Amino acid sequence: MALLNLMGVSVKYNSVEALKGVSLSLTQGEILGVIGPNGSGKSTLLKAIYKALRFEGEIKIRNRDLLEMSRREIAKHISVVPQEFHPEFPFSALELVLTGRTPHLSPLRPESEKDLRIAEESLEEMGAIHLKDRDLRKMSGGERQKVLIARALAQEGEILLMDEPTSHLDMRNSIETMEKIKEIVSRGKGAVVVMHDLNLASRYCDKLLLLKEGVIHSMGRPKKVITEENIEEVYRVRVKVFGDPPIVVPLGVIGDENQS
Repeated sequence: MALLNLMGVSVKYNSVEALKGVSLSLTQGEILGVIGPNGSGKSTLLKAIYKALRFEGEIKIRNRDLLEMSRREIAKHISVVPQEFHPEFPFSALELVLTGRTPHLSPLRPESEKDLRIAEESLEEMGAIHLKDRDLRKMSGGERQKVLIARALAQEGEILLMDEPTSHLDMRNSIETMEKIKEIVSRGKGAVVVMHDLNLASRYCDKLLLLKEGVIHSMGRPKKVITEENIEEVYRVRVKVFGDPPIVVPLGVIGDENQS
């Protein structure tokens, strides 16, 4: 059984269709990378999956209709890692990771020793236990990203939704982050990851979904999706693609040669 199924999902902002008839599935042990230029509907897709906005069509989590599930139920299945998190007030890493336990608590049951243990183990797994008492506002982008992923681990959802988890990270931190996501997913989870770095997406994702103006332009294994024709048509740049997994080398913006 698939962890996640979308069938004909569309989203409108006022009268503008941001997403049009998207269908996909996610299975255990799989990373689905969502790629496409700015404004193509990538973040909108994630928001629809965790019911953060209204949509048409059907979304099912383990064959259960998303619209029939409470937000608490959804949060037990889906963990969200946002693109950015900039708290205005002092917030330690451990305090943030403990918020991942919220779906498992009740008004009459505060955080227990078990919740604290899970939070600390999640920080430990991300190599961030030394940050547990540090103010999030004083962390680097890479450190903060580790803490956000630790919160998702503490939440124990089997579906990870990640919005550009490597944005603002240097090469080493980007690779470490994707390696860790790959390891986490291999334990029976699934991930939908929005990415801008096509080479990282090609290397670490099992499947890719290429969006253009809210519509699926191509979906499948990286070698099928990352082609010179697809990238040039969707991104409007000239590229050279070689290898398996594909490597993309940008050559220039389409149309530049016609400008003086």
